[in-house]
Amino acid sequence: MDRIPPNLNDGYTLEFQGVLYRQMPAAERKYLLGRFGNYGDVLVEHVMARPYVLTDWDHLSDAKQECLFRQVIENPTEEADLANLIRGAKLRLANPKAADFSCTLCREFIIDHEVWDFRYRLGTSERLVRPKDGELMCDTESGCPRGHWKRCNAFSEKNTQAWNHFFEWRLAGMPIPDCPIQRRNWAFLTWVIEHGASRKLRPTIRSTT
Repeated sequence: MDRIPPNLNDGYTLEFQGVLYRQMPAAERKYLLGRFGNYGDVLVEHVMARPYVLTDWDHLSDAKQECLFRQVIENPTEEADLANLIRGAKLRLANPKAADFSCTLCREFIIDHEVWDFRYRLGTSERLVRPKDGELMCDTESGCPRGHWKRCNAFSEKNTQAWNHFFEWRLAGMPIPDCPIQRRNWAFLTWVIEHGASRKLRPTIRSTT
């Protein structure tokens, strides 16, 4: 497969041996494993089909089919991905210049954080290199809107794609409406963008009954 089709390329569609797949959220995995057990045929039918496996996988060997199965049901970064999606969206709305910057560059060069640009040697276009003992903004008491470089608030690569995909497709419609991950991402992006991440309007709530 040359590339993931644009309508599916939200950062959460993965590829294994030419097969496009998406990882299962923990709640669905817990439900299915509790209902069907670990390796039942019914479980395989649920896992190895839409919205998790999006293209034909019959050409895979038994060993590769099992590997694909495990990659679908294992989603170890699910909570971290959602936290990064929310933090990244908040940062992008509050301070887009900071969101577009790079922690790597900030650690290498002296940055004017008023305008989020490099500082240059007088009369030249040469960037001023940060002294090895120079204090980073994220290590100061006031901190940096991007957070600390070890745990940055800016979008991860996959959530950068999720953000771009959301804006490209939201008027056309959600490409994989039966996918709980895509529905979750769109719901939380809408929550941040349209409602300012208000807890009163949090998109997922617990039952009160």
